[in-house]
Amino acid sequence: MGGWTPGDGSRTGALAEVLSEMTDQNGCRVLTRIDSRTDMRYVTLKSDALSCGDDGYATGRGRLILERSDGVAIGRTGHLWFAGGIPFTQQVTATRLAATDTRNTLWLHLASDTGTRTHFLLRARATSYGGIGAWQVDPQVDAVTEQVDRFRQAEAIRAAVDAAVVALDAAGVDGAARANLLFASDFERGTVAGEADHLLYGISVWRGRERRSKDWGPWQYNLQQANNYLFQRDARLARQKQMEEQRAEQQRIYAEQREAQRLRMAQVQLANEQRRNLQTYQQLVDEAARDPQRLRQRLESDIGYAPLSGGAYGRLMSGGKHTITRIVRVDGSEGDAAAVDWPYAMHLTGRRDLASGWYRIEGEVTLDTARRDDEGLPLTLVAVQSALPCKNEGCTDLFDPLAVARMTLGQPDWTPEAAQADLQRAQ
Repeated sequence: MGGWTPGDGSRTGALAEVLSEMTDQNGCRVLTRIDSRTDMRYVTLKSDALSCGDDGYATGRGRLILERSDGVAIGRTGHLWFAGGIPFTQQVTATRLAATDTRNTLWLHLASDTGTRTHFLLRARATSYGGIGAWQVDPQVDAVTEQVDRFRQAEAIRAAVDAAVVALDAAGVDGAARANLLFASDFERGTVAGEADHLLYGISVWRGRERRSKDWGPWQYNLQQANNYLFQRDARLARQKQMEEQRAEQQRIYAEQREAQRLRMAQVQLANEQRRNLQTYQQLVDEAARDPQRLRQRLESDIGYAPLSGGAYGRLMSGGKHTITRIVRVDGSEGDAAAVDWPYAMHLTGRRDLASGWYRIEGEVTLDTARRDDEGLPLTLVAVQSALPCKNEGCTDLFDPLAVARMTLGQPDWTPEAAQADLQRAQ
């Protein structure tokens, strides 16, 4: 059930790790635990008032004595109860070994209910009497079941507890006045390891003796005093889900705050940029009012010549390059180049596609010393990076503060009105 089956009672395998078989003076076999520090070559096991069953294993009530080869008793127990050779601290009739955790706990099989898919086990804990191991039964019945949801309804719980009580009676723990019942959905992770996610239900049962007969009365229990691990798990999962939802909500809020902060910073940066753009635009307006030619100077930069060093032109003559920005007139083409006749002859290489007209160009200049222009100078070649067509002759339409501002800022759609609106939004 749940992928687990109780052992068949074999005393080999994992059970051999916690049970050592010894033989008393009568040849009766006892399954006990001896202190690992004891040198087994020099000790023998003796018993007192112990019976031997038909299978050769100790049974009934008796005592054990661990005697060293020099006659000294190095270990002695009080009265123990034996079942299938295993010593218990109280009377037990269950003898089928079911499982062990290889350390301090042993489980004996009591019963299995195929109808409810449940195994009932008796738990015993290791204890020691002067180096001689025995098993203490508190007692506790561990039930391993696949029927998880039955522990959500009181009537189904009572039926499960009553079935565990029947198994408890079968254990033969006649001296017990109290017992614990623990239901789990997984033996290894629930019964053995006690993981909360695999525990289902825990409850204590008790009984008293009849006044007249002194016999034990029926087992009793109170559902109000139980531990319903199933509902506790539901509550824990609900809390975890709530915490996850809260974390997700908090992360969403943080993300919104970060995004709002990012947008705010972007808005501030845009406002600062637009403030600088407006200052540039206003400067251009003022310059145009004082001297309209100043705008043309902003639109153009050409090759400089220095009488002694030759300047940029001298470097071009030596095979160098220079970047220019000029207003030019295209009046035709030659080969793959557009031919320019104003302000001086030059070829715009690779731009045969340019129609005749006025342009503001930007590009990299070289001189072709093998060819000459109309003035007998080396032909100027321009590798055009941008060519802005003009509407008016001489590109006078560009001699406007707004047009110059757009070219200076590299924003062809920029307007002072939009910039002012960005400033207002940032306030």
